Amino acid sequence: MNRLLWSAAIVVALSIPQAVLAAPAASSTTSSSDQKNLMKTCNADAKTKGLKGDERKAFMATCLSGKPATTPAAATTPAAAAPVTTAADSSASDQKNLMKTCNASAKTQGLKGDARKTFMSTCLSGKPAAAPTTATLTTPAAAPVTSATSDSAASGQQSLMKTCNASAKTQGLKGDARKTFMSTCLSGKPSLTTTTPAAASGAAAGAAAATGAPTPPAPATTTLTTPPAPGAAAPAGTVLKAGQFSTDITAKAHCPTDLVVWLNTSSKIYHYAGTHDYGKTKAGAYMCQRDANAGGFRAAADEKAPTTH
Repeated sequence: MNRLLWSAAIVVALSIPQAVLAAPAASSTTSSSDQKNLMKTCNADAKTKGLKGDERKAFMATCLSGKPATTPAAATTPAAAAPVTTAADSSASDQKNLMKTCNASAKTQGLKGDARKTFMSTCLSGKPAAAPTTATLTTPAAAPVTSATSDSAASGQQSLMKTCNASAKTQGLKGDARKTFMSTCLSGKPSLTTTTPAAASGAAAGAAAATGAPTPPAPATTTLTTPPAPGAAAPAGTVLKAGQFSTDITAKAHCPTDLVVWLNTSSKIYHYAGTHDYGKTKAGAYMCQRDANAGGFRAAADEKAPTTH
């Protein structure tokens, strides 16, 4: 009987320490599991936000410093607090977006050098919403006007070159004579045409024959020839048909060896260059004379065609 009592006492004594030791072990296992869950949650949040380097280290330190909870629901508490601790990250993201917007606007406007620096400084110093307004302040509207004027002048110069070349060819000019003529023609100044009157030449030759003296060279006379001034452009809104042009320069380029006339489209009568009605009727257009004749139009009865050389 005493042996049985001693045996029972020994069993009870041995079982008490094991129960006492089991409780801390269970508590330690639970704490380690919660810490692992918190680590996973913090890692997932850092990955979702794309944090790297020092930003990730700072975030993880803050996230893991929270007290671990005993329930899975409480373990997610640090994740809810993350937006509050990353307000600086949100501000940095807004700054990056503003930088992208300003860069895109500067690229669209083709800004470079100092102009780009000034624009970027102004764009980044204001609120994000003000960037588009600042970008629209630069209006390169004057460029097309200057380009159009330059193109028009170049076109007129090319037409004048064609007209002068055709005139020189018609007169059979070559060498120095052609160079002089082209220079005068392109400058728009009156050209000097030197002619030898036949009557004077004949008289001098007769006198020389009577006296037996050598025939003297015929005296040269200089005639000042002033080309007619370019006519005015056709009235705005004029509907031009085939063979009709808005300026006489354009018409001359079309028919450099023919006369250019002004057709009064209302009366169907055309006028020559240098006359009162040339380029001045309310409705009309410039035409080559041969095209006007072919179209059934006629010249004004009180006008004569200018003499061509």
